[in-house]
Amino acid sequence: MSGGRPSKYKPEYADMARRICAEAGFSQAKLAKVFGVSKSTVSKWKSEHGDFARAVTEGVDVFNCTKVEKSLLKRALGLRVTEKVFGRLDAGETESGEKIVSDELHLLKKVQRAYPPDTRACNLFLSRRDPERWPDKQQLEMTGSLNVTNKAAALSEFLDEIDGTTKGIEHGAQVEGQDVEAE
Repeated sequence: MSGGRPSKYKPEYADMARRICAEAGFSQAKLAKVFGVSKSTVSKWKSEHGDFARAVTEGVDVFNCTKVEKSLLKRALGLRVTEKVFGRLDAGETESGEKIVSDELHLLKKVQRAYPPDTRACNLFLSRRDPERWPDKQQLEMTGSLNVTNKAAALSEFLDEIDGTTKGIEHGAQVEGQDVEAE
């Protein structure tokens, strides 16, 4: 029996961690607050209890995938966002007429931006969600046969014809009654 304080870890913490991480994407620091322990204790639990470590990893993976799916869906469908523009305001002028600019950032304006649907995002989303209906690759089937030997024979005859018409063309030779000059 080892000395020291008994662990606060309970087996049901694994399921709790999985659910918390999947729904809210909690970090180890936030998990530590939930369980009333330090971040190093959560790290220790992960190294000592495989079920807890797997639960945290699986929960975070679910959260991240869900977040990415939602973002991809928004991009596929198109979206409107409000962007805030911040800047420094003039605080007045000095006696010599120089402008005084405040050090604080202030909201200057809000801008509405529209992003149209993205066909690549649509294709990616649909091909991952329903690959049977929306495959990302098309498969072609060919039926029939290809007679390669006949094509090879025809090519051979063609090459023989070319060789036959070009034979004898040398410097100063005649082709169909014309002089061929060497270049």
